[in-house]
Amino acid sequence: MFEQSHTTTIAVVLAAGVNRRMGTQTPKSLLTLDEHGQATTFLQRHIDLLQKEATDRVVVVVSQQGAELDEIRNLRGAELVVSPFDTGLSGSTLSMLCALRELAVDHTAGLLVSDADIVYERMLLRWIVDNCGLSSVFVTPRIADDKEEVLVYGPNPDTPHLIGKGLPPEITADLRLFGESLGIIYVAPEDRRFVLALSEWLAGWPPHVTGYGYAKEMSEHEEVWQYAFTRGRMSAVVVPEDLILAECDTPDDYRHIVGELFPVILTRDDAFPGAGG
Repeated sequence: MFEQSHTTTIAVVLAAGVNRRMGTQTPKSLLTLDEHGQATTFLQRHIDLLQKEATDRVVVVVSQQGAELDEIRNLRGAELVVSPFDTGLSGSTLSMLCALRELAVDHTAGLLVSDADIVYERMLLRWIVDNCGLSSVFVTPRIADDKEEVLVYGPNPDTPHLIGKGLPPEITADLRLFGESLGIIYVAPEDRRFVLALSEWLAGWPPHVTGYGYAKEMSEHEEVWQYAFTRGRMSAVVVPEDLILAECDTPDDYRHIVGELFPVILTRDDAFPGAGG
């Protein structure tokens, strides 16, 4: 644990994914957070909170199609990195690699890497920032056991062994379940070159560099953290169970977030110290 300042971390938000399951052409991260379409989007709220609690620099990775949308061009407080790849045919490792390459000149800052389709209370981000030290995957002990959750297992949080969906008991035998990955990962400055090299090895840089991971350009960023676990370069940090975060994967998720969860988050944010800032 260390004293975090706005100059020691760069936030990287992965927002280049294709919306396959929501039944709308609008990227999930650009959906609004109320039933009438008047509130902020998932992505803009995420950027605003990152700037308030974590960093002055937020880098958002978007697809070429996304970069043409007014909602992306009008984002406040973010630098855009446009993926040159067809994000319908590539995974999030390649999207993350776009940002890692853009930021490769300076490795002195830590990276707070996150998915874009998440919503959470401000206190959760404050807690995460206050507990960034070694490279870590942040997890919540609250799980729904719906087989869609990315779960993290190991003998203890300092040495996680497995991260993934649908892992059967034959694979996880004798390991503790720490919880579900929040889709928020901290990469310490000393591990940035390692994560860059690992991402390039997994996904390559088509068509110039061939990836050697099993999924190659379809690799998802969870595979990067799995290899980091194997090399002893990353821990699992379990956040307090009462802090709220939700990921939007399906129309049912969206209805629950907008209709039930987000109003609770706003109430809790109103009680947050310094909520007016």
